Amino acid sequence: YEDFKKSILRGIGFVEKLSTKFKYEDNRFIKLTNAQVDFFNLISDNKRILVSGYAGTGKTVIAIAAAQDKLDDDKTVLFLCYNRTLANKIRYRFNKYDDRIKVATFHSLARSIIDEKDSSWWKTNITNEDEDEFWSLKVPMKLDSVINDSVAHYDAIIIDEGQDFKELWFETIFKLCDSNGFKYVFTDPLQDIFSRESSLPNKKEFFNYKLKQNCRNTKKIVSYLSETVNEDIPSHKDSPSGEPVSIKTFKSKKDLINTLIAEVTTLIKHQGVRPEQILLMPNSPINESSIDELWKVGKVPVTNLKRSGRFDEGKIHYASINLFKGLEIEILFIIDADRAPDVKTLYTQISRGKN
Repeated sequence: YEDFKKSILRGIGFVEKLSTKFKYEDNRFIKLTNAQVDFFNLISDNKRILVSGYAGTGKTVIAIAAAQDKLDDDKTVLFLCYNRTLANKIRYRFNKYDDRIKVATFHSLARSIIDEKDSSWWKTNITNEDEDEFWSLKVPMKLDSVINDSVAHYDAIIIDEGQDFKELWFETIFKLCDSNGFKYVFTDPLQDIFSRESSLPNKKEFFNYKLKQNCRNTKKIVSYLSETVNEDIPSHKDSPSGEPVSIKTFKSKKDLINTLIAEVTTLIKHQGVRPEQILLMPNSPINESSIDELWKVGKVPVTNLKRSGRFDEGKIHYASINLFKGLEIEILFIIDADRAPDVKTLYTQISRGKN
């Protein structure tokens, strides 16, 4: 039907704009993800659930729905993730005056509890010499020592981006949950871009639930994801086909910028795409990237995405994968893809682009 419609419309000189397609595709994605949520609800009475799935299978959406479900039952919820930008975006999904839910990263949660119990510890112990050891051992051990009955406990703990959590973090965090409370962990081992390779303590106690079908990206993007990691990642049968993934190489930085400007200009002027629907993702600090001098496309400003995760209307944004992990955008340009450190990073980057 879609192919037939397109051929008829082209025959009478009408080409559907990308902006129109995006609205249609977004409605399709929402419907598919809601179906994932409905299925998860059938098993959500289990006290411990480990949900694993490829990028785009709806893990974060399900995690948010699970948190709201517990709030509707008048339970208290601790919602944790690794990425600060994602945590900020998730906070907006809940009533900011509802003190029954706390959304945080492990880092901010640990800092707030330790500061409350021992205000001088952080300043005395933090060093730049071995940051990994500080967060892997010192912080969770200190957090463990100060957790007691006076620290807020929760009826449910929900952890998104579980692949980025260290093993000791899980052990300490779960002490903040009532003994009969809910523990839900959402993870994608292929997005382990920080090489944690940690396992969930007492994993055998968790009901394993596998999300298999991608319902966030178009079929053509999912097909390219499959090629990237050499695994068969299934699209939902009702996912839109979408535009082909375009790979371009350049002999010079100037060629790259000129082509990028031409592509973005076409999208905005002729395809009805809004600037805030476009993200540029460099693979190095911006001042070392090929777009270090790109501050405008025509009259449209190019700006960095803030930690709030909010897109400024009328602006094109850029962000690293570390900042943008867990988020999504309609159109994604991965800049200097040859500098991506490994396949997991490239997979995580590609999966951020919905259309």
